Amino acid sequence: MRQFFYPVHSIMNKTIVFITLLFSAVNGFSNQSLPSNLTRSLNKLGIPPTAVSLYAKNLSTEKLLFEYDSNQQKNPASVMKLVTTLGALEILGPAYRWKTEVYFRGEISGTTLEGDLIIKGYGDPNLNLESFWVLLNKIQSKGVKNITGNVILDRSFFELPHHDPSNFDGKPHRPYNLGPDALMINFRAVQINLVPNKKKKQIDIYSVPHLDELKLVNNLRFTNKPCWNWPDSPKIQNKQIIFSGSFSSKCGEKQRFYSILPPDQYAELLFNQIWGNLDGS
Repeated sequence: MRQFFYPVHSIMNKTIVFITLLFSAVNGFSNQSLPSNLTRSLNKLGIPPTAVSLYAKNLSTEKLLFEYDSNQQKNPASVMKLVTTLGALEILGPAYRWKTEVYFRGEISGTTLEGDLIIKGYGDPNLNLESFWVLLNKIQSKGVKNITGNVILDRSFFELPHHDPSNFDGKPHRPYNLGPDALMINFRAVQINLVPNKKKKQIDIYSVPHLDELKLVNNLRFTNKPCWNWPDSPKIQNKQIIFSGSFSSKCGEKQRFYSILPPDQYAELLFNQIWGNLDGS
């Protein structure tokens, strides 16, 4: 087995997160009280003071400016992203480059690979639709147009426990609920676009990418009522995305991303489509 080439890598840029806490006259407040203006804002948002922890420090003078319940354990929610980002920057460095390797097993005769093409992933989070197209285009630019063997996806770099995508909010088909994958192509996502067609008084639906195995069922009713909401939680069954309910033309064009297919099938369909569009076989 020989290495074919390294495709385009994605770069992890160093992220600097600024968290700014704006208080008016914070000096003099103890650990047991919050500024009145902040308390009013929390009340309007329906957030109880017991759900809040604050810690403000002057990084130049090392002076503690304000703290409130900072020693109490709380659910960190998305603040945990700061911890993982810091860990990635310290362990991998700000110039780390993810790689996706391509190998071939067999011989190349003219424009034909008489053997297998192997794509090995290392967890690139930016292997999106455009990057995957560039990858396959680079393979063909090396002279390979036809593959007589198999296309093998090597996802073994990550050894992970079972992940249930419905545990977080009961929406297992939304891409943000997917678990890690060493070869996560385009987040296994399909972008669904809903476009009001005022001339035909209907809602047009199309997907990007268009995958033949995935069927869009359009049961939407066209209305001209005010746009208070729109049906963004379709029924998903048997590789069908079924949209029902009413959709107001005043909502304008809407879009959502859904992950329906298992990783290997999604990659197979996407590979076949792009490879074929590039005149490969």
